[in-house]
Amino acid sequence: MSLNLEKQIEELGQLVYVGKFKEALKIVAKLEKKSELIDDQLLNLLLLKAQTLNGLGKYKEAIVCVDILLEKSKELDNHLMELNAILNKSMVLLRLGQLKEGLSLIKEGEQIIDKSPQLSTINYDNQFCMLKILKGVHFIYLGKIDESINLLYDSIPIAEKLQNKILIGYCYMGLTIVHYEKKEPNLGIEYGKKALAFFEEISNQQEIALTLNALSMNYSSIGDLKEAEKCLKRALEISEKSGLKRDINYYLHNLGSNYRERGDLDLALEYFEKSYELQQKTKGLLHEHRTITNIGNIYHKKGDFEKAFEYYQKAQRIRESLDNKPDIANGLFYLITLAIDMGNIAEAKKLLEQLKQISNELDVGYINEKYRLSQALLLKTSTRVRDRGKAEELLIELVEEEISNLRITKIALINLCELLLNELRISGNPDILSEINLYINRLLKIAELENSYALFAEIYWLQAQMALINLDTKKAKKLLTEAQKITEEKGLTLLGQEIANEQKKLKEQFGLWEELSKQKAPVSKIIQHINPEKTIKRMHRETTSETSKEDTVLTRTKLFTIKI
Repeated sequence: MSLNLEKQIEELGQLVYVGKFKEALKIVAKLEKKSELIDDQLLNLLLLKAQTLNGLGKYKEAIVCVDILLEKSKELDNHLMELNAILNKSMVLLRLGQLKEGLSLIKEGEQIIDKSPQLSTINYDNQFCMLKILKGVHFIYLGKIDESINLLYDSIPIAEKLQNKILIGYCYMGLTIVHYEKKEPNLGIEYGKKALAFFEEISNQQEIALTLNALSMNYSSIGDLKEAEKCLKRALEISEKSGLKRDINYYLHNLGSNYRERGDLDLALEYFEKSYELQQKTKGLLHEHRTITNIGNIYHKKGDFEKAFEYYQKAQRIRESLDNKPDIANGLFYLITLAIDMGNIAEAKKLLEQLKQISNELDVGYINEKYRLSQALLLKTSTRVRDRGKAEELLIELVEEEISNLRITKIALINLCELLLNELRISGNPDILSEINLYINRLLKIAELENSYALFAEIYWLQAQMALINLDTKKAKKLLTEAQKITEEKGLTLLGQEIANEQKKLKEQFGLWEELSKQKAPVSKIIQHINPEKTIKRMHRETTSETSKEDTVLTRTKLFTIKI
């Protein structure tokens, strides 16, 4: 056995450990030409090559390489290397969105460990720990958050005992994502900072960038869009400087989400399209359909319904190919809302039947809620009093239930306010105002739970309009000032401009409001000078936005006692 070859393979392993994949690939190419490689060296080389190709985003080549490794490991009865091959293949399948296949391989790996007591303790512990982490990450994307969090927390003491910094970092990064999914962003940030420290210690640039991306999602959840943007731009800079461009599409996607949250649709679209362009080079990526949906969503907001439909349909085909029923239900909801906006009620009804079928099949709470919400939105389009009354009943039913999904409750509240505003405009009955204000206060509670500063500003704007209906110009001015302050502090420039225009309009119409007050004008006359429906429609449009993770479901235990 050549000591020189052993040394070169060891150096190659170190390059892969710290994420220097471009340099590693050059050494792989040189070592592959060596005819004197013995079996163990060849297996190690194949493993490191597969890890390098995965790190560079060359997934098809990585799969070919890992399949050769798997075959040779079985031929040589090398259980440890067979396990390594299984781990690496499941990582690639995860990135390609093939979650069921990846999880099936992990189960194979668990069986190998159970049947191989001869594995040395350190190798056993390393692979056992990695299997648990990887299984936890798969569970995140399959929506099994509780199982995921248990696996990741259980992995920490194993990784610490091994003093394996990259495994410790993986545990903490997994928890960063899990706590984001559980709507616990402060915990997510805490673990993200811990993960970052470990990856910075070993100078693994790729994992540093990925951790910054995970941190950005948690900062967005607490409404700190500026800090989220800083994390993402740093992740982009690291990736571009190091030449490790595999994950750039994620950072571009999340920057698109960041700018959309600020209301800059053109800039958001630019980043989503850049992300999608990169994703097209590697077909079947895990998040591809979400980026496509977000592009469709931007066009939907801009009123370009044909383009929106094209992208929504494309995303739905990918969801169907992944056979993820909850995701398919999400896609149907987007298509239903678009069909309603296009005035294609027949198509909306057909899509609603498909959503009903999935709801009945899965019997999952939040999907049933989404079906009933879609039903209400469709009934709301009717000119018949009976249908609109049924829509109001469904919406009230949704907002009075225990909350399992904030977004569904939020959309229900917004649409309920719109129905009541329409009734107020027709009847002029001032008692309806107290109902509207009750639901607006519930929206405020959701904004607090979501740390959504854009929603806070929009609600204050709507409350200002309600104050004007009561001829309370002083309160209206104060609320608009508060809304404007939020937009300035949180970088919500475009929303801030709209609110500034509303402030200017209030100032210019001061005489009008004084005159209406002197006349003790009825609500039916006052409301002619206000357009709260426009504000409501803006809020409804914003709630159709899709982030990197669609429709995070909150556990019942988390919100069981919350009544808003």
